[in-house]
Amino acid sequence: MRTVSFVIGAALLLIGCAHVPLGEHMSMSGHEIDGWEILKYNHSRDGSGFIFYVPPGELHHWTRMVVIGYQKSPSMTVNQDVEASTKYISSQCPGTTHQIIESDTYNMYFINTYPACKDADPQSEITRIVQGNEGLGRISYMVQGRELTSSEKEQWLAILRKSHLRNGDQHEIVR
Repeated sequence: MRTVSFVIGAALLLIGCAHVPLGEHMSMSGHEIDGWEILKYNHSRDGSGFIFYVPPGELHHWTRMVVIGYQKSPSMTVNQDVEASTKYISSQCPGTTHQIIESDTYNMYFINTYPACKDADPQSEITRIVQGNEGLGRISYMVQGRELTSSEKEQWLAILRKSHLRNGDQHEIVR
């Protein structure tokens, strides 16, 4: 009888979880990563999570990566997050450069370039961070082993500008 009660209870719990509204999350507007594979998925109980996408065939050694994530943190601003991240990364990997492309009250676009450091190849990324009502959304395009080209910077800046922070099952645009 205990087993039956447990199974019924677990089923009701799963049914209830299926109806939990989707919180804030980042989304891309185009098909830039259609067919890419998920390298890694991190999700925490507070609603934060990051998905790491790589081109097909690059699961073991990637050359390009897109990271889409959301950090639940209602009190942290975009500037505070970027300042803390830049300070930490620079302490872990001296020689890292950080260039803000543009920013406003709710958004920041920037490029980070990392030298070879701690068994990692050089990397370069262009990122957009968006301040939501409940936290920070982030999309990054990264390359490994080299710096971003001018055309990649232009292409991905346009893609990042079209991305949105959305909320709920209906995917209403927050920003």
